[in-house]
Amino acid sequence: MKRLFRPHGHCDFYVEGNIILVMAYGPWNDEYIEELHQKLFESVSLVDYNNFALYLEAHGEAIAMQGGIEKHRQFISQSPVKAIAVNLANCTTKAMTEALSSQIYQSCNITHDFFTSKESSLAWLNK
Repeated sequence: MKRLFRPHGHCDFYVEGNIILVMAYGPWNDEYIEELHQKLFESVSLVDYNNFALYLEAHGEAIAMQGGIEKHRQFISQSPVKAIAVNLANCTTKAMTEALSSQIYQSCNITHDFFTSKESSLAWLNK
C-alpha cells in the first residue's frame, strides 16, 4: 500500500529475553501505526511467540487519530502477547494516553498496567 504521508512520530525497538521494548515518540499518524506494526511483527520473530511481553515507553504526545487506534486494536487483538507495561514518565499526554491504551488493551483482554519508571515496569513484567 502506498503511503499518503510520512510517518509522524518514530519508534525504536529492543529485545531483552522475552520482552520487546518499544520507545515510542508521538504524536502518531496512521502511517506511523503501520510502521509500528511492521516493526512489532519483526520483533516478535526474536522472542518466544507463545510467551512474550511488551514494554512501551511513551514519549511526548503519545496519541493517535481514531483510525490509527482502531487499526492498532485490530493488530493487538491478534497478538499472543501476555502482558503490556506502559511507562508514562516521559509522556506529555498521560491521562489521555492511559485512557486510550486501557480501552484498547481491555477490549483485547490483555493484561496491562501503567508506570512511571522503567524499573518498576520491567519488574512487573518479570513477575
